[in-house]
Amino acid sequence: MVVFSAAQGNETAYPLKSKEHGLFTYFLLDKLQKSGGAVTLGELSDYVTKNVSETSIITNDKSQTPTVTAPVGSTDWRNWKMASKAAKKFETMPKAVTKVQAPADEADKPAPAQKPKQRSFLKRNNNTTTEKEQ
Repeated sequence: MVVFSAAQGNETAYPLKSKEHGLFTYFLLDKLQKSGGAVTLGELSDYVTKNVSETSIITNDKSQTPTVTAPVGSTDWRNWKMASKAAKKFETMPKAVTKVQAPADEADKPAPAQKPKQRSFLKRNNNTTTEKEQ
């Protein structure tokens, strides 16, 4: 098993606010998307580590170093491929249905949502608030 971590144990994993992701997640997904998944764990590790480390210093003025934990003495993990060939881009997938059809008749219409009954969770005693109701 190979484990990728966003930062070393004494570091914080920072966000990349402009991309609405953490630095680690952004660069991990970026490499996977660009390669279609046809990337070795070594290539993925090198790309993520380089980009996260550089961007964290530039953006946050703080160090963030992703780490990889692999079986002791094993280096062949670097050659393991995520996929044998690149996946097709998601843009070629069929488009989702965006138009919602109206019910055919009144019987098909969903019942209107009912408001939940509100209940006071505090009771008053001589104009002072006391314990919660049980």
